[in-house]
Amino acid sequence: MMRSLTFSKAISTVLVICALTVTALLVKREIPLFKSIFNFAPSPIRQLDTTTWQRVSENDLILGPYVAEVKIIEFYDYECPFCRRLQSTIDEIRQMYPTDVAVIYRHFPLPSHTTAYPAAIAVECANLQGKFEIYHKALFSLQGVSSNLDWIGLAQAIGVTDLDSFRECVEEEIPSEKINTDTRLARSLEIDAIPTLIVDGKLFQGVLSTSELDKIIQQVLQE
Repeated sequence: MMRSLTFSKAISTVLVICALTVTALLVKREIPLFKSIFNFAPSPIRQLDTTTWQRVSENDLILGPYVAEVKIIEFYDYECPFCRRLQSTIDEIRQMYPTDVAVIYRHFPLPSHTTAYPAAIAVECANLQGKFEIYHKALFSLQGVSSNLDWIGLAQAIGVTDLDSFRECVEEEIPSEKINTDTRLARSLEIDAIPTLIVDGKLFQGVLSTSELDKIIQQVLQE
């Protein structure tokens, strides 16, 4: 009787070990599937129609290849702290996709941000001399440092060569129509917050992480 009981316990122990082993193997096999199922990209606010997307994504102030498969449009201003946070995400994405992704920048200076409009004028004037990207990054790095930035001094610091033309451009607000056109476009799209990104016609608001934006790009590339 004792032998029978001991044998029964041994069999039960073996069965439990087998069951645990099988369960572990199944879980191990299912983890990648579980991850892939729940590896969702962020949901867009809305999808633009084809005509509107083509109008919005027309090559303008663009960083990256003109023929890039994925175009990201960003509406932003230089006094927006969330736009500054998003800049690091954009930089990382451009490094990850040097040939597949291009970023088109569109101004949307909020009326409550008093330095945003003159900063947009200054960066467009820098763009006329091929210095958009470095001036753009400098403006974000100096955000909050001063409400009275020296646009001319900053231009000199980043290597703008024709300072007289730059000064005239800033003082006469020569790029104002470009900025106003971007602002009208944002309003026509009913954009009411910045930063706003539009990727392949899908509109997203707020600060996306690098991994979130990467998921969105992967979706576009796989379609």
